Amino acid sequence: IFPFPIFICHWFPGYHPVTEVWLDVTSLVQESDEDNNRSTNNLIPPTVSAECQPVPSPEVPQQEPHATLESHTSQVLSLAFSPDGSLIASGSVDNTLRLWRVEAGSLLRTMLGHPFPISSLAFSPNGINLATGSYDGQIRIWRVSDGYLARTLDGHAGRVQSLAYTYDGRYLATAGDDFTVRLWRSLDGKLLNTIDEGLANITALAFSPDGGLLVWAETDGTVRLWQVSNALWAGLYKESNRAATSLAFSPDGRSLAVGYEDRSIRIWRVSDGNLIQTMTGHTGQVTSVAFSPDGRWLVSGSSDTTLRLWEQADDSYLYIPVRILAGHTDRVNCVAFSPRGKVVASASDDDTVRIWSVSP
Repeated sequence: IFPFPIFICHWFPGYHPVTEVWLDVTSLVQESDEDNNRSTNNLIPPTVSAECQPVPSPEVPQQEPHATLESHTSQVLSLAFSPDGSLIASGSVDNTLRLWRVEAGSLLRTMLGHPFPISSLAFSPNGINLATGSYDGQIRIWRVSDGYLARTLDGHAGRVQSLAYTYDGRYLATAGDDFTVRLWRSLDGKLLNTIDEGLANITALAFSPDGGLLVWAETDGTVRLWQVSNALWAGLYKESNRAATSLAFSPDGRSLAVGYEDRSIRIWRVSDGNLIQTMTGHTGQVTSVAFSPDGRWLVSGSSDTTLRLWEQADDSYLYIPVRILAGHTDRVNCVAFSPRGKVVASASDDDTVRIWSVSP
C-alpha cells in the first residue's frame, strides 16, 4: 500500500488544460483492517443514565374467552345483547341472523330472510323486536319470540352500516353507504327525516342515553352531533383525518368514546366538545367500542385480533388498560357489554362469537 496519494496527469490532444485526477490509495483499505479499530473495540461503551432511559410500558395481562360460539359459516360482522342479557344476536356474511343463549352458550334460532350479509343490528329497548341492516340497503324488523319477520324498511341506496334505537324505542336511526342518516318511527316504520348535508361515508351512530342527541362517525375523521327534537346540528368533533370507525356514549351521557383507524381511542366531553383523553395500545385499527352499564369499564375491539379492557381510574373519565382479551384468530368486528356488566361478547372475521368474563 502506498503511504501517500498518487498524482496522475492526463493530457488530451487539442486541449491545453491538464486534467488532474487524485487517487487516494489508502481509501481502499478496509476499516476492519485498520490498526485503530483494535483500540476502539477495547473501549467500554458509555452507560445511559436512568433519567434518559425510556419509560417502560406497563405489562397488561392477557385473558382467554369463557366460551366460543361456532355456527356461522362466514365472517360475523355484528352482534348485540338483548336488554335482559339472556340472548346474543349475531349477523354474518353468510346472510343469517342467529340468536344464542348466553348462559348455556348454545344456538337458539337461525333466522333467514336477508339475501345479503347482515352488517348491523340492534334490539328494541323492550326486547320484543330486533332490527337488522344489510348490504342491500334494507332494514328488517324481526319478532324475537318466534323469529317472525314483521316489517321491511326501504330507503337506503347502500349498505346499512349502523343502526340504533332511542332509549324508549320510539325511533330507529340508520346510517348507510349512501352518505345519509335516516330517522324512522318504530310504531309503523314511517321515514321521518333524512340527513344528507355534506356528510362523508358513515361508519357508526348512537343515540345519547336520554335520546336528545344522535351522533355518528365518518370516514374523514369527523364526528357529528345532531339534536333530535329540533333537527339541528349540535356540534362537531375532529382530531384526526383518519376514519372514525366506532363510537359509544358513556351511560351518563357526559362523554363519548370514539375509535379510529389510526389505532387510537379518544374520549370527548359532550358538554363542551373538549378532548379529554387519547388512548393507544392496539396495533391495528379500532373497529368497535362499548361501555359497561356503570361506566367503569370500556372495551375495544381491533383488526389486530384482540379486545382491550380499560378501567376508569377516577372521576375525571381517564381510562387505563387493565387486560388484553386474546383468542380470536382474525379481525374483531364488533364488541358489546352485557346489560349486567359482567360479560363482553365479540364478533370476528374468524366466523365466531366469543364471550368473555370481565369480573374483577
